[in-house]
Amino acid sequence: MFILSILVLLSSGRPIFYSGSRLGKGRKSFKILKFRTLVPDAAARTSQSTLPRGTLLETNVGSYLRKSRLDELPQLINILRGDMVFFGPRPVRPELLELYMREASGFALRFNVKPGLVGMSQALLPHSAGKRLRGRFNSLCCRAPINYWATLGFVLHVGLTVLRRAGRGVLDMVLHLGSPAMRFNFLRSGFHRPRHTVAQFEMEGETVTAGVVGISDQIVQFVSPLPPRRRCYALTVDRKLASGRHLRIGLEAEVKSVFPLGVGKSGFLCHASYTARTPYQRYRIERYLLDETVLST
Repeated sequence: MFILSILVLLSSGRPIFYSGSRLGKGRKSFKILKFRTLVPDAAARTSQSTLPRGTLLETNVGSYLRKSRLDELPQLINILRGDMVFFGPRPVRPELLELYMREASGFALRFNVKPGLVGMSQALLPHSAGKRLRGRFNSLCCRAPINYWATLGFVLHVGLTVLRRAGRGVLDMVLHLGSPAMRFNFLRSGFHRPRHTVAQFEMEGETVTAGVVGISDQIVQFVSPLPPRRRCYALTVDRKLASGRHLRIGLEAEVKSVFPLGVGKSGFLCHASYTARTPYQRYRIERYLLDETVLST
């Protein structure tokens, strides 16, 4: 926490911490602590909603902290104060309470227990999961009897996963400093690099297989052996999961730009935009390609 405090201070100045109102057990209000990840005036611009996608409100260090979940570490102080516990439903912003109560039946059950640093729905579901599904997850946990050993194991598993992913993020950045894709800052910003992932599309009657080198919620980057034309393609993204099975997601992607990798290197770096056609497709993209769940698939 000391090292992260120094990084936040050097990169974006004061304040180092964000303090915002949240509702805890019995709807009692308290101030939650986080490392500041947004520009100073972001609170006023997001007062009535959660942080929208594709904004430029995140600071450089803040973007890394949010993705790695290390911005939540100061809530250890909230635990010492008695506002929170290690495991429980995540605390709610007062201004969003009525909206969540309408969307998810049984949402009020969370106020029977203290909010937690680690939540079941937060750890297992991506951002695209609706409040109704999240509410059902949390309601089950709030009604269930406590198994202390299982809860301790789950919290430790989440903590170690967060630290491992944080370290891997730094290592990945260092290892890819010489990658051709790293030269294009506007392409790699905010991208995830899913392992063992290829994209296939038809070009001039032939099936072309390209390696996926980055994907965001709107853009997919891949290295193709042949330069595709700047038009729409039916793109099939294939990822081999840790279990050994293959996940395939069909996308309608429009190639926007193509760059040769450089002298002595074969292939073309392609930048294509796409949109999820259904909420279920968005869920699969976020869970399996963007790895937006705390615990990876």
